[in-house]
Amino acid sequence: MSFKMIKWDSNINNIVFLLLGILLLFFPDLSMRTASYLIASVLLISGVNYLIKLYKNKDSITNGDILYLIISIAAIVISISIFISPLWIINLINILLGIILVINALLNLKNLLSFRKNRTRSWWFYLIIICLILVSGVIIIVKPNLLAEFIVQIAGATLIINTISTFFLSRKINKYLMIEEKTSDNN
Repeated sequence: MSFKMIKWDSNINNIVFLLLGILLLFFPDLSMRTASYLIASVLLISGVNYLIKLYKNKDSITNGDILYLIISIAAIVISISIFISPLWIINLINILLGIILVINALLNLKNLLSFRKNRTRSWWFYLIIICLILVSGVIIIVKPNLLAEFIVQIAGATLIINTISTFFLSRKINKYLMIEEKTSDNN
């Protein structure tokens, strides 16, 4: 993959994370409920759709279709329970956000450590930010039901900080790579 493609992908990811962070920070309840209802809708539509297909082909149902029947019914039951009480899925969403933050922080830490030989004066600042993001992600994973809205707001703020940090870290890395490229061209 070319450097320009990586940079383009990184910019798109940064924009998505920034928008998601803003939504989560300023509209936590709406964000959580919307995500819950979207998940419930997808599950309900998928479950009902497969049940209809099974019913239309009821003469040719095989043993393998029994598993799909069970999965379809489970999807419908789960979707109905989400529509009735979206809070349990909100906890799952919080755990997933925590996992995303931890993974992203670990990837940023890997990138920072790869380029720390450059020893820019501000590398420690990025290390502190990355550690804060990592700790926030772990807290969200461990305590998903503790003040759900507040946790989502923390996740939103952390995503915003992560995006800004990633943007500036990418700029530092780009500068470093351009200097290295110029040096290698001169030799």
